Amino acid sequence: MTDERIRNRNALKKEEEERKELERREQNEAKARIAEEAYSLWMNMKDEERKYRRSLAFRILDFERRANSERSITPWIPTSPTVIHSTYSRSTLLTPITNSAKGRRKTLEKKLVLPDWRKHQKNFETKSEINSNTNKRPWR
Repeated sequence: MTDERIRNRNALKKEEEERKELERREQNEAKARIAEEAYSLWMNMKDEERKYRRSLAFRILDFERRANSERSITPWIPTSPTVIHSTYSRSTLLTPITNSAKGRRKTLEKKLVLPDWRKHQKNFETKSEINSNTNKRPWR
């Protein structure tokens, strides 16, 4: 009986090992099939990509992408020679643009206009003294 039990155990172990080996082989074969399918799919995709890169549609899209990504060296050229200015009149367009600070300096440099001092000096001076060349006003 013990011999039979030992034989049964050994037979069960062999059967289990054979079953495990068969499962391993099947798994390896399935992995190999999946790998081959993935490789063939990848190769087909690469072939399609090469064909697309040679096509006119790809070249057009590539040109548009490059044109949008790079700044143009030349300025934009208008389509017609006339430019319509809706908010500016022609006279304001032809006048040179002055800096606002320069404009302020210009107003500060203008002559200071004082009231005629002769009216206020009548009581103190005679008319002949006012008209004489010796009494010149320094601001004129």
